[in-house]
Amino acid sequence: MWQFSSAWISSSNFMAMAERDQSGLSSCLGQRNLIADYGGSSIFFDKCLGYTVSCVCSGVGRMGAVGGVASIFFVWWLLIVVLGNLGAAFCEISAKMLEHSPKQQKERALPKRIILVRHGESAGNVDGTAYATTPDNKIPLTPQGVDQAKRAGSRIYDAVNDGGRGWKVYFYVSPYLRTRSTLREIGRAFPRNVVIGAREECRIREQDFGNFQIAQRMKVIKETRERFGRFFYRFPEGESAADVYDRVSSFLESLWRDIDMNRLHHDLTDDLNLIIVSHGLAIRVFLMKWFKWTVEQFEFLNNLGNCEFRVMQLGNGGEYSLAINHSDEEMQEWGLSPDMIADQKWRAHASKGEWYEKCPWYLDTFFDQFADSSGEDGEDLQHC
Repeated sequence: MWQFSSAWISSSNFMAMAERDQSGLSSCLGQRNLIADYGGSSIFFDKCLGYTVSCVCSGVGRMGAVGGVASIFFVWWLLIVVLGNLGAAFCEISAKMLEHSPKQQKERALPKRIILVRHGESAGNVDGTAYATTPDNKIPLTPQGVDQAKRAGSRIYDAVNDGGRGWKVYFYVSPYLRTRSTLREIGRAFPRNVVIGAREECRIREQDFGNFQIAQRMKVIKETRERFGRFFYRFPEGESAADVYDRVSSFLESLWRDIDMNRLHHDLTDDLNLIIVSHGLAIRVFLMKWFKWTVEQFEFLNNLGNCEFRVMQLGNGGEYSLAINHSDEEMQEWGLSPDMIADQKWRAHASKGEWYEKCPWYLDTFFDQFADSSGEDGEDLQHC
């Protein structure tokens, strides 16, 4: 077995290999270092002559010794080259993975707008007795409702066609007849090439008020609801707004998974606009869930008109806001308090987390006073 001299295996000897002076051979003849020994063969490294072999064996043995050393150093050289290339490739792959990390992909894949549209005028909106003979999910639009939906489609088209880069739309719709009919009329405003797809989503259906709804009985029930509270009151054989909140929350979780996994098949070079055609209460609890509004804040919200819509647009800091497309006066008419409007205006510009660190006024909803109500500079945090 070859025995290598530890004194030879050093960086100085490797440097000597590269720095041989071809013009001064006579000055270093005989300056040899033993690097390995195998039986009767000794292998030296001469600073001038390179590798030399001293061997008492046959010529064949000498050739084998020289070949063995050459093989060893060839393997070393090969390992250095291969590992160097692998290292460079790994660095390049790591850089590309960082560039296309899931977080960055998600930020680029976020919809630019989420537009919530209430259905057009239905037969039940005009005549409440229709619910006594027709299931709620089969109540049709009136001719006025059809016209409202057509005009809403044109307004929504104008909202998403902002003159910027390319854009696409994807629709979610409640399975009720009046919402599906509304979607059909809205869709007439959009060319086929900008529509990625449409999906019926049962979780954004209307609140269940019971089965067939007898007008006189429903009048008494709704009076009871006003005394009990609109959010938690559950209609006999039906749902409460809290029940609708739970299923809309489940829909939102699915919506985020669709976005994260690109199930909508969205080309990241285009702006994505999600258009959700639903019902008044479902839209209000959608906004409540999204913006973390309290039950008390929900109670003050007004219902949307037929084919009225809310535009949630992605701000520069990564938050969605109603304030980008809607004025303070509009939001006030919807029932948003001054604090809720201030929150929407912040979301239009600031980055995530800034509000909670710099302006904790929202805690007043839950707490009257803290042990230490002063900020870092000793002044009370009363205004944002």
